Amino acid sequence: GGRLEPPLDPHLAERPPGPYDVALLLFQVLAALSFLLGLASVLGGVRFRVRVARSRRAVWPPFTPRVVVLVACKGEDPGLAENLAALLHQDYPAYRVVFALDDFRDPAHRVIRGAAEATGVPVTVVEAHPVPNATGKAAALIRAAKEITAKDEVIAFMDSDARPPATWLRALAAPLQDATVGATTAYRWYAHDRTLASATRSAWNAAGANILFDERMNFAWGGSSALGRETFERTYVAAKWGSALSDDMVVTQAVKGLGLRVAYVPAATVLTDEPCDWPTTVEWTTRQTVMMRAYDRRVTGYAGLAYATISGSVDLGIALAFVAAIANPAYWVPALLLLSHVPLTAAKAALRLGTFRRVTGTRLGPTGAFLLGSVVVPWLALYNLNRARKLRVISWRGTLYEIRGPDPIRVVRR
Repeated sequence: GGRLEPPLDPHLAERPPGPYDVALLLFQVLAALSFLLGLASVLGGVRFRVRVARSRRAVWPPFTPRVVVLVACKGEDPGLAENLAALLHQDYPAYRVVFALDDFRDPAHRVIRGAAEATGVPVTVVEAHPVPNATGKAAALIRAAKEITAKDEVIAFMDSDARPPATWLRALAAPLQDATVGATTAYRWYAHDRTLASATRSAWNAAGANILFDERMNFAWGGSSALGRETFERTYVAAKWGSALSDDMVVTQAVKGLGLRVAYVPAATVLTDEPCDWPTTVEWTTRQTVMMRAYDRRVTGYAGLAYATISGSVDLGIALAFVAAIANPAYWVPALLLLSHVPLTAAKAALRLGTFRRVTGTRLGPTGAFLLGSVVVPWLALYNLNRARKLRVISWRGTLYEIRGPDPIRVVRR
């Protein structure tokens, strides 16, 4: 007779999965959810690109009210002469510019005078008065605001290290004819070179544009924004600058406090082109995070969640890739899904870079460096957020400030 096989154990098929099977299933589910979040982020980049294109196609009725532009200057920033030349040669019929310096002996004064001689735009240069616990920029703006007259219908702001396009003022002024718009804003794009530090700063800053179409969380960025004089006076913005950490957040809160909107105008994007190393990048990104955290923790909370998802996914993906290579190849599936955040992050960065290349009409910098910098951003942003929770003193253009929240701040040393 044939050899009898032992009967099958009826309970064998019902044996519960082992701990490794359960762990694998959990990682697969987690990885799938993480991948979907990454995909949604890329789709958000597509939506942002579409909204920028729509905003550029929007046609406003002619609207060119008289504008006064306030510019706080300190030191001779790289490209300052070119920046001022761009500001003083706007395609705009009636505007004037008020520059405010800490001291007339500042080297920027010579550059301002040279730029003013080459234009017909009225230029005023004033010396800021010391304000006990104001930032240097706020003190300069407070002094510049004293030059505003009843003839000025719109007040615009620009940073001296930014270079505006020729249609900058037209783009910022046009939406102000809408009675629901209290302020208009653009944003800065940092041109970058091939160094990772420069590209990372550019990518870190560019990510801030994500929220500018969201009128609940956006803000009037002080380097490229405008508001009506009546709104400026109704909200006592100049008085509030005296103890505030961030001049633009004061404007934002004042405008939204009236129930008005801050309208994002991509066409008014300004460029900053200056060298950058790692200490500069880390110090600047940390200071920006400190200021944003002081004024609106929703924004930093949103950023923390987004960047923690990306960095946590990639870190876990690397760990699971080791497990797959050494112990169980089944772990390659969740590992690759988690690691997909790297190409997805790069894809969103490529969309953003392409969008602003169209807006500005310039190359802005090497693509490869920017994509690599965008991959570094999540870990840098988490470092910034962690430092911002603990930091109580920041340095800003040679002055130390103690931070007690959005205001008041205290000058530790000038």
